Amino acid sequence: MQQRSGSNISKPSWRCWRSHTGFFMGLPVQADGQAAWKANKIIFINDVAFCAKDAVRLASHEADLACGLDFAATPDFSDAHFYDTWVARDIDGSTFLPYFPFVSNPYSIQRMRLGLPFPVKCCWNGMVAMSAAPFLRHGIRIRAHYPGECKASECSLMCNDFLRLNYSNIIADPGVRLVYSSEAARLPFEPHVVEAPVTSWAEVVASPIDQAMAVKQPLHQCCDLVEGAEKIQWGSGEDLCRWENYMVPNYTSSAATLQVIQ
Repeated sequence: MQQRSGSNISKPSWRCWRSHTGFFMGLPVQADGQAAWKANKIIFINDVAFCAKDAVRLASHEADLACGLDFAATPDFSDAHFYDTWVARDIDGSTFLPYFPFVSNPYSIQRMRLGLPFPVKCCWNGMVAMSAAPFLRHGIRIRAHYPGECKASECSLMCNDFLRLNYSNIIADPGVRLVYSSEAARLPFEPHVVEAPVTSWAEVVASPIDQAMAVKQPLHQCCDLVEGAEKIQWGSGEDLCRWENYMVPNYTSSAATLQVIQ
């Protein structure tokens, strides 16, 4: 690790790999519908520049789902903003914000400023390590919305399925910071982008999340994708999101494929 002079923000080595995973491959199954292999964790990686240690760090969390933070750079690579606002939801269910501290819940802000993991309702953010149990035991899949359900990202809908099945220990770790081009790899570690240190794993272990601070109400902001659109038009000035109770109706329990697999 290299230490920037006059700062407590560490820069990792940039000899990292870049993922080109642009598609989802379902869990392999046998003829009887059972999973062809067993796993404890599943890691998805988008088309981001990442280090192997990022995946290891996320998979090391004792969480049902753990993600980092992903950033989109300006064309001249002088600045960056948080990217996955359509999917990421703070612990109170509100959307993430483009700029630091990215969240609005007081407990989340406190943890974010310290560079420590904090609880969220949902995230994906370029890389995610999740429990395999909802897939292998309950048969959930990455899916599109059902009729009447929020027209959200398949990643958001997967979070909803997790929460409805009580896999609710979902966290964001600001120690993992990802970008979508190698040219921008340093930006998330610059203090004008993220005003928080990159904590060591020992620091993370020493400061566990206080689950009593997690908001338990089953509410979040649904941001419907307009029919025929490819992305949310955040700058349109329209009220694009609405609050909803993701437990009512419980689309997960009504899914035809949902079953407990022994």
